Amino acid sequence: MQIMKNRMIAGVVLSMVIGVAAGRASEVIVPLNPTESEGLAAAIVHPVPVYTKTALHRRLEGRVRIGVYVDQQGSVYDTVVAAGDDELVRMAISAVQAWKFRPFLNEKGEPAKAMVPVVFDFRLPAKIAK
Repeated sequence: MQIMKNRMIAGVVLSMVIGVAAGRASEVIVPLNPTESEGLAAAIVHPVPVYTKTALHRRLEGRVRIGVYVDQQGSVYDTVVAAGDDELVRMAISAVQAWKFRPFLNEKGEPAKAMVPVVFDFRLPAKIAK
């Protein structure tokens, strides 16, 4: 009898935990997803990536695609890599971490987090490419 009572209590507690978790899931904030051109238009500070000695030595060129997570104040707080050579990705992330954006506004006109897609096309400087 005690075992059944304990199982019933455990079931009630589990139901409560699942209910609370489900309630919180609806509160999760999904960042806005501006297009690349909208995101770049909102970038007010955007230093370009600087070639590292390693990248120059290896004569690296190519495209890097990253997602840049921007907070409500317009600062970069995270990045996610979609594609690109590791060294070129490091150069791109180093640059975008210093970027600043005008705050993105949600449908209520309030500042909101956003995920901005950014593409860098790395080309060696002309005097080195030869």
